[in-house]
Order: sequence, then structure tokens, then C-alpha cells
Amino acid sequence: MKKVSYAFGIFVLIVSGLVYGFRQQLFPNPTCNDNKQNGYEAGVDCGGLCARKCVNEVLPISVIWANTFLVSNGVYDIAAMLTNKNSDSAPISLSADVLVQDSFGRPLFQKKIVVIPFAEVEMPIIIPNVALQGIPAKVIVTLHEGVSYKLDSITKTTQISIVRTRFENGDIPRLYATVKNVTRTPRTTVPISAVLYDETHTPIATGQTFVERLEKDQEQIVVFTWKHRFPSPPALIRVFPALSAFSM
Repeated sequence: MKKVSYAFGIFVLIVSGLVYGFRQQLFPNPTCNDNKQNGYEAGVDCGGLCARKCVNEVLPISVIWANTFLVSNGVYDIAAMLTNKNSDSAPISLSADVLVQDSFGRPLFQKKIVVIPFAEVEMPIIIPNVALQGIPAKVIVTLHEGVSYKLDSITKTTQISIVRTRFENGDIPRLYATVKNVTRTPRTTVPISAVLYDETHTPIATGQTFVERLEKDQEQIVVFTWKHRFPSPPALIRVFPALSAFSM
């Protein structure tokens, strides 16, 4: 009887040792990529401590307005203003289908574009200098978002600051915008967009250029030009550096 008890004890010790040694394989800790809702997750591999946000935790990026702006005879800038109302997340990828129609609903232009994912701000998308065979009446922008991820405190801070702007409404109107890199990392090929508004806050023109390189704490002046004088100077000028929320 003692031999049986002794053998059983040895067996229990061996099994216990094996279970302990292979505990990670037998009882793995919850992770954010195990295709299960476990740990502190709010959904399957999302929410809680996971970087990935669950679909029901985020508001979709929306289109505030979309319009065309006459550049010259038959040539237009096509633009839309987007907004991300999520304070702590952004989609890892973002694209848009842009459709321009005439007053009869006939397509004059359509294109799929890739949009830089952005954090809790408004951001314009601009397709410049598009020749249209007809008079545009409506712009439809359909957004396609990837999975949203949490943003840390660094990526949510301002990276490129607009220091000052100056507008000259001559025969060739010019907008001068001074931009500054407020991070510790040089920035290259940064798109800069501008939207001009009238006194009713209706957009009247858009512009787009880019900064080739900005060193740490460096300031640089970018210039936007238009081909015709505006009836009156814009009442509001907004300038937008386009940097991905995940570029830090």
C-alpha cells in the first residue's frame, strides 16, 4: 500500500512539474492577437489594454463639406473638409472615393485617393487643377476607414505649427504662411493645405503646397497663389499641415 501511495505521489509530482513547465502552452496569457475576447478586452482583440479600438468605441470620420472651386476656364480644385471627433484614436488607413456630378447627376470626374490618417482635428483633402467637361454641381465623398488604433500623448500633440499668415489680394493673390517644426525630429515632404472663407464662413478657395524639409525648431514660409483677384479679401484663413497621426 505504501508503494502505491509513493508511486502516486511521484506521479502527481511529475504531472505537476509538466503542467508548470508547459503552463504557457496549456493556459496562455490573454493577448491582443489570440482571436479571443479575454483579459481586459472590450471585444475580440480590441479595446481595454489593446492598442486596437473596437468598432463601437470610435466615431467614424465624417465629411463637413465637399465642393469644387474654379481655378480657370474649365479647371477646378476639388476639395472636402473631413473631421475626426475621436480624441484618442485614428484609423491606421483611410481612403476616399471622390465623385463630381453635373446638375443632371452625370459623372464628370471620379477618383479613389489615399488620405493621410489624422487625429482629433479637421483636415481638408484637395485634388487640384482638374479639367472638367461640364459644369460641376455636386461633390460626393465616400470614406473607407481601416481599423482605428489608440494614440499616445506624443502623437496627439502638435507637430507642425502655423506661426503666422499674411494675405495679399493683388492681381495674383498670395497667401504667406510661416510653418514651424515643433518636434525633435526633422520632417520631410510635408503637404500644407489652405482654405479661404468669406464672412459667412463659406469656403471660397483652396490651395496646396508642401515643405521639402523642416529641421527641429525650424521655421519656413510657404506661399500659395491664385490666378484671379478675389472680389474681397477672405474673412478667415485656415492652414493645415498634413501629418499622419502615426508619423512620430
